[in-house]
Amino acid sequence: MAENSIDEPKRIEGKKLSPAIHREQNWECQNWTPDFEIEDVWQFPVEMESTHTFSEFHEVFGNALAETQTKGFAGVLFSIRTSIGKLFGWDKEPNNPELLPEKSLRKRYADAHGLEGKDLLPPGAEAFKPVYQLENESFSEIENSTVHAGIHLGKVPIGNGKFTVHLTVYNQPKGGFGRIYMAAISPFRLWIVYPSMLKLVGKAWKKHLLAKG
Repeated sequence: MAENSIDEPKRIEGKKLSPAIHREQNWECQNWTPDFEIEDVWQFPVEMESTHTFSEFHEVFGNALAETQTKGFAGVLFSIRTSIGKLFGWDKEPNNPELLPEKSLRKRYADAHGLEGKDLLPPGAEAFKPVYQLENESFSEIENSTVHAGIHLGKVPIGNGKFTVHLTVYNQPKGGFGRIYMAAISPFRLWIVYPSMLKLVGKAWKKHLLAKG
């Protein structure tokens, strides 16, 4: 069997990484998030060739994330969180959300590059609002009553002309309650949600490669 066959066991493992590994790269978001903590950094069990685009992975990731939110124990946790959020009004958004809310990361990015709301990706109806998507990275944000957070995806080299993708969670808890909330959900996040997501993304990427031939 060829050394790099996609039918082989994955050489790249899904695992938690040190925030220092994320900081080693010159990511766009690092320029305007100094007040945000890096909560988690994860490596996807994904191996990309130089011919595979980040946009390809981004689409696969989006589909797998949607599956994570509806499948298995992780899906149950997402459902419970959504129900509790509705009950206590944690996730309520303004009736007429602005393209560039004053304290949003979308506005920080726009200000850093002299852009206007019409120049950015449409905010859409999803909880996570896209801030930017570049050739090798993307960033999105979510803000509610508990936290203001960002999700960064970055394509990183692993040698021999190959790449993998890291996921980094930026976090700014909302006061004492926000910190208590993040601490309370930490075991579920670390041991159930992220491992489930990494596994689904890895499977989805392998299926994508097989479909491409």
